[in-house]
Amino acid sequence: MSKWIITMVFIGVASPITVFAQSKDTVVGTWKLVTATQTDSKGETKPAFGVKPTGFVTYTAEGRMMVIITTEGRKPLSVNDCIAAPATERAEAFATMVAYAGR
Repeated sequence: MSKWIITMVFIGVASPITVFAQSKDTVVGTWKLVTATQTDSKGETKPAFGVKPTGFVTYTAEGRMMVIITTEGRKPLSVNDCIAAPATERAEAFATMVAYAGR
């Protein structure tokens, strides 16, 4: 089993801040991904989405959240239509991102 560690900073803050409290007021807003690492069962750590991944997570005061993370160097499709794009490009595009939303 792998363990993931995601580090994010709050957008609009001049320097990175770390939030330890569980109060919803301390996490509401949009956060930018700084690093993402994966540790395997042997304790070996490696970048989870490349050295410089891109990602954001937004938490709302109503208890909703959404996150998107893309792998470093993710390439756009060769056409502006995700259905018409070649299957290999679509597979690569979907394999190099993670998105989630919920409560």
